Amino acid sequence: MLSLNTPPSGKVSANEIVYVGYGIDHEKYSDYTNLDVEGKVVIAKPGEPQNEDGTFIISGTEEKSKWGEGRQGRRSKSEVAKDKGAKVFLFADDDVLNYYAPRHLKRQQDDDNLGLTLEIDPNEMYFFVISEKLGKAIVSNIEESTTPQTIQANIELNYETKTLPMLSENVAAYIAVSYTHLRAHETY
Repeated sequence: MLSLNTPPSGKVSANEIVYVGYGIDHEKYSDYTNLDVEGKVVIAKPGEPQNEDGTFIISGTEEKSKWGEGRQGRRSKSEVAKDKGAKVFLFADDDVLNYYAPRHLKRQQDDDNLGLTLEIDPNEMYFFVISEKLGKAIVSNIEESTTPQTIQANIELNYETKTLPMLSENVAAYIAVSYTHLRAHETY
């Protein structure tokens, strides 16, 4: 489980998790139709729906829309969950987890390689990437199903944000540049 944002320290308790399929809310396709996720823990999977001919429903072509494209897809899905009032967004994707986990672990081990956060938003939703195995433990048919459903499960999340104050002053930089003029002999 890996946080992809910097929410405030806090505790979330819930007795259900709402599975929102791909987690998409678009005029051509929505996993949120008649679904209330206000104050709830939400779980989604990567990707986007396709027609039987292999074209994507939202783009209508063989090209993915923003909902199925890496970072933009994750961000779009988490923003929809937040806009709809979800308290926690879980994204089940091994590729993303395997990409970011070693980097975050290294940052934890190297105190001098900490990321910077300008300000922590007290209303920020918790956004975690989880393993597909954990996703399947929560939603047993997550690989096959896109049908939203509510799963009864007791969950307690304790999250601690560790930040260090950093002093900074205006910084000016001078970059020395040298130009070399080349003259070519012109012949006609």
